[in-house]
Amino acid sequence: MTDLRLPLVILAVLFGLLVLIRMRPTARKKSRESREALEAAEAKIAAAPNEVLRALALCEAGEACVARWRRNERALGYFLKAMKADPTSTEIVERAVNALDHRPRALEAVLWRRLAVTVWGERNGAATKLALRALSEIYGTKLRNPTRGRALTQAIALLGR
Repeated sequence: MTDLRLPLVILAVLFGLLVLIRMRPTARKKSRESREALEAAEAKIAAAPNEVLRALALCEAGEACVARWRRNERALGYFLKAMKADPTSTEIVERAVNALDHRPRALEAVLWRRLAVTVWGERNGAATKLALRALSEIYGTKLRNPTRGRALTQAIALLGR
């Protein structure tokens, strides 16, 4: 039994090295692609002729941040700036929800800040309802707070009248 331990350890080390060597180029390629996507989005932000296009470019930058580093802070900043630039856009809320779906706490923070900063009204009612629906769904599934989920569902129903 003792005779088999050394070959087993050697095989395990060799397998680990093989896995590291095979995975390394893929990680670099993905990192380079996401860095290029972020740089392209930042160039679009700088060159945007109006707030609507600027908001969409900010969304692209937020999505690139999530894809590259999986960091919330920088992506949150981009999404919040996008929502501030175009508070009537439902596309921005949808893109934030899709990009931050795997990070429910970060998504919760973005949506609550969006709801707190924008004035609720007819002009941005669709985006507000979408943000409320997304929060209600998060509380019903991922964050498991059904009381908040029901309260938000009632708020949505009240806004629908």
